[in-house]
Amino acid sequence: MKHTVIQSQSSLENNVKRILLHYNNAAIDFLSRNLKNPENVHQTRLCFKRIRSFLRLTQSAFADGTYNELNIYYRDKSRLLSSNRDITAIIDICQDMLIRSRSDSVKLFLKKYILAQKRNRKETTLNPDLQRTTQTMIKSLRETADKINSLEISGETHECLAFGEKKVYKKGLSLLETVRENPDDHMLHEWRKQVKYLWYHYVFLNSFWPGIMNAHAKQTQKLSQWLGKYNDYVILEKGLNQPVVYNNSKKPATLSRSIKRSKEKLAQESIKLGQKIYLLSPFDFERLMKDLIKLEKGKK
Repeated sequence: MKHTVIQSQSSLENNVKRILLHYNNAAIDFLSRNLKNPENVHQTRLCFKRIRSFLRLTQSAFADGTYNELNIYYRDKSRLLSSNRDITAIIDICQDMLIRSRSDSVKLFLKKYILAQKRNRKETTLNPDLQRTTQTMIKSLRETADKINSLEISGETHECLAFGEKKVYKKGLSLLETVRENPDDHMLHEWRKQVKYLWYHYVFLNSFWPGIMNAHAKQTQKLSQWLGKYNDYVILEKGLNQPVVYNNSKKPATLSRSIKRSKEKLAQESIKLGQKIYLLSPFDFERLMKDLIKLEKGKK
């Protein structure tokens, strides 16, 4: 799915409504397709994530309570589809480990585990509850599209975008400092969310200075992917610790050690890259973003 960006010469109101409607309606489109294909579920959740990221970028433009209402709405919609995505994440990370593993016992176990997860995913997609949830969600999203059209939007573009960008940047910087001291699963997961928001923000802001925004977006995307892979290992660990059927196969001890080593390496590399991405102070970062936007809009 192609990203949509803020049009630098368009008004704040037009940009907000256009982008929210774009992803809201794209989610309806993906939900209307065959959900037996896990990619359609994945793309729907991506729509919700991009909306929530954009809401953070433009939060000061909304009337009191509107930002929180919309953010919670799309968060809850995404959670309804999270179990299917978690299964896909487990399958993907297991297939990656299968390619890299040199242990026959690990390979055999992973092959059986992947098959079990694929059966689990198939059962999930065929569940009548998912079909009912999907139809209810489509109806709700169509109603939300009407609400978006009638939103009250106010504020200066450069003030609004720089403020939203700084809040996400500042939170990400704070979490980076925390994981440097204590790189546990929960804190790395929280950091990952802020890094992904920051990545999407650079994409949304692309038109204000494409060369610089693209460079920042690529590096932040790389960090987001590393942290996402770390989180996939966490999901896999939890899945392997559950009393589920592994086709009577005993989990090899080397598998747990391999997962631990992979997580440690990803955490180390992520922190190293994060220190480059979060090099500026929040104050300097906000000032830079504000000035860039004002220059592009001819206000400086």
